[in-house]
Amino acid sequence: MTGTTGLPGLYAVVTVLGVTYAPHLVTVFGLLERAVAPSRLAEAMGTATSALVGGQALSVAVTGRLADSYGPAAAFAAGSAAAALAFALALTTRPTTYQDHEQDEDQDQDQAHEHAKQRGQGREPEPGARENAAPAPVPDEQPR
Repeated sequence: MTGTTGLPGLYAVVTVLGVTYAPHLVTVFGLLERAVAPSRLAEAMGTATSALVGGQALSVAVTGRLADSYGPAAAFAAGSAAAALAFALALTTRPTTYQDHEQDEDQDQDQAHEHAKQRGQGREPEPGARENAAPAPVPDEQPR
């Protein structure tokens, strides 16, 4: 049976895994930041981190049993199938970004302003606005 024997081989394998895993994390959280509103970003990042950790734990348990029962090829095939499924899912469920939602909201606000202009003077004043109010006095800069 072939495999990694000794620490140098193990270091090489772990280094390769680390080099591929770091860009994965950066990409996941970068895409998440673009797809989620800033007010929900902390919650979304926490949920994504929990999902990543839970998915890793589950995959280690499943592929470990597969490797013990059917050999390393079965474990590798299961991991490859999961990656292919995730890839297909990502291609078919591409969400719009939060910036796209902001642009839609800006367009809606512009349309509402145009509608209000067309109505003319029948527009309601903004809450808290006083009509014909005098400006607030400016306090003296030097104490007396």
